Amino acid sequence: VELLMHQSAQVKTPALRTVGNIVTGDDQQTQLVINCAVLPCLHQLLSNDRKGIRKEACFALSNITAGSKEQLQAVIDHNDIIPALVHMLETEDFDIRKECAWAISNATSGGDDLQIKVLVDSGCVPPLVNLLDKPGVRMVSVALEGIENILKCGQRNQNADGTNPFVAVVEMCGGVDKIEDLQRHVSGESDNAIEFRWAKFSQRDKKVTGMEVVLCAPEKADANITNGEQLVGKMAAVYRGGCTFQEKTERLIAAGAAGVIIINSEDELIEAAVDGGYSAKIPVAMIKAKDAQALLLFGNSSRLRP
Repeated sequence: VELLMHQSAQVKTPALRTVGNIVTGDDQQTQLVINCAVLPCLHQLLSNDRKGIRKEACFALSNITAGSKEQLQAVIDHNDIIPALVHMLETEDFDIRKECAWAISNATSGGDDLQIKVLVDSGCVPPLVNLLDKPGVRMVSVALEGIENILKCGQRNQNADGTNPFVAVVEMCGGVDKIEDLQRHVSGESDNAIEFRWAKFSQRDKKVTGMEVVLCAPEKADANITNGEQLVGKMAAVYRGGCTFQEKTERLIAAGAAGVIIINSEDELIEAAVDGGYSAKIPVAMIKAKDAQALLLFGNSSRLRP
């Protein structure tokens, strides 16, 4: 932690990455880092002139806000951190805004009602709403989850007239319209179906529609799958790139997926192929990049059409 304040970025950067990795652990490990006075250091690094350092600082904070209520309160008690994260969520480059969104959304998931009210009072709702029409299914889902948690908190703490105090906050920044647009898109009012194309090595005699769809982690399946328990018996969505189609498929089969949907990096369909005579034991299909949001946001493959 002391090295976070080192003058050299060559020392500061690996120290920050190490701290960020430690706080991805359990609450006890995170608390040990907090006890070493990491929060003032991270707050200072949020304004560092190096983009990579600001991003890593936000990543570390997002894992602390995912901890216990007491650890979230420690972040809140450092009065300048939450306002700084909200400001960065509004103004930073998109990849840093993503880390800020995780930090705020994690706080809404594990925080109590008073802590969530602090987040709302700090102005977190408008920048979360602004993410709802940005590209990237994962980011839209994170923003939606944060807004949903805030609205649930408002429902538990209604005004004297029985209204939700946070609905007006969401409405004032256009959140209701954006959420309705998302619902229309995924319900099929914008597009009747999601076109897909079978992979050359795919089994084609098994049902692929009507199944729950879960995005794998890592999202390109270019390393060991970390959310295998969520994929068992479901359609695993995976982004193209990072490794071969066969490697992706085999990792997802090993994780227990019942099928694979490859999200292309472009708005076109190709017939995914591999060298040799490889044949997958499960169905594998590809969809266009533009269709990922409609497929993943509500996690069902019923709109897939070959």
